[in-house]
Amino acid sequence: MSDFSYEQVQHLAKLACIALSDEEIEDLKKDLQGIVKSVALISDIDISGVEPTTNPLVLPQHLREDVPGETLERDVLLEQAPECEDGMFVTPRILGDE
Repeated sequence: MSDFSYEQVQHLAKLACIALSDEEIEDLKKDLQGIVKSVALISDIDISGVEPTTNPLVLPQHLREDVPGETLERDVLLEQAPECEDGMFVTPRILGDE
């Protein structure tokens, strides 16, 4: 796939939940085509004789023990909510009607 259609870019924008103008869609088409061409160039490189690389540094992981702390009572939290229903917070819808 080297050329993206207007409809394909529009579909990608819908999946990403972003609104794009016609001009932005045309710009994004060009950008996506450039990305695909770059990836194709990289994919064509013969790496059969190249050894895989790894990170030579061993970095320690500074993790703490997972200990549960105090929890708040559900009723106390719901009393402070601007709106609740059936013991749950009510929030504005952020994604379409799906």
